[in-house]
Amino acid sequence: MHAHLMISQALCAWLFLCPLSAETLSFMSYNLKNFLNQERYKDGELVRSKYKPQVEIEALTQIIGAAQPDVLGVCEIGTPADLELLQARLRQQQLDYPYLEYVRAADSVRHLALLSKHPITRSQSQSSLTYQIGPQTYPLRRGLLHVQLTIADQPLHLIGVHLKSKRPTSHSDQAIMRLKEAHLIRDQIDQLLERAPQSLVLVYGDLNDTYKSPPLSALKGNYRSPLYLKPLPLRDSHGLYWTHFWESERTYSTFDYILCSQALQKYFHSGRIIDSPQVLVASDHRPLIASFEIQ
Repeated sequence: MHAHLMISQALCAWLFLCPLSAETLSFMSYNLKNFLNQERYKDGELVRSKYKPQVEIEALTQIIGAAQPDVLGVCEIGTPADLELLQARLRQQQLDYPYLEYVRAADSVRHLALLSKHPITRSQSQSSLTYQIGPQTYPLRRGLLHVQLTIADQPLHLIGVHLKSKRPTSHSDQAIMRLKEAHLIRDQIDQLLERAPQSLVLVYGDLNDTYKSPPLSALKGNYRSPLYLKPLPLRDSHGLYWTHFWESERTYSTFDYILCSQALQKYFHSGRIIDSPQVLVASDHRPLIASFEIQ
């Protein structure tokens, strides 16, 4: 009888200390490279209109289909109809995403979107955030995608961003604009984490800048702070970090990231930069995928 009691007590202790189950979530971040209709103007007149080539769309959907992510966060999607087209093409790859988030902000052409197998329990996306450079007010052009899912009975915040490109503009310095955007987004993240430091937060997207650049540093926050966001150390099959190829400049750069709050980092299981043969056909960016075992 004494032995049975000890076994029973040990079993109870094990059940108390070890979670009964964990839920796996795989997440992909992908800049789709103009999954939209690009119009070309000359002297104010439309001279040409070109959709993303079918060969690129086919490669893109095959890549996503092979990876089978539970949640897909994308940059550079066009209209809601373009998003529906992507949804339909992914169904042909045995990927059904019934839950969507789409952000329409100041940029009238390129948008942020998210497709999920899991219900979106709350949307906090913002499309009218602004920042100042001197006396001038600028919009956060792609807005801020922010949704909440429930995974293993825990709220998970997914925050999608697409910062200003390195292409020059006539009205301001592109580097300053990107840094201002990063600070603006970090302010939104701080509001969340200061209220609830143990929140599971995943920030992803095309930051259009390198690992030690000022915009990335601003977005990560203070390294010694409990509110620090850590970029996942993702590499391709050759151990390389680059995610973007700018053909006209002949440069390879790390522009795309997945960053995690400290509470989420402990659940990170594995991840990589996908470098299958179709990748350079599909987009000028390589997709990132990460898997989490959330308890």
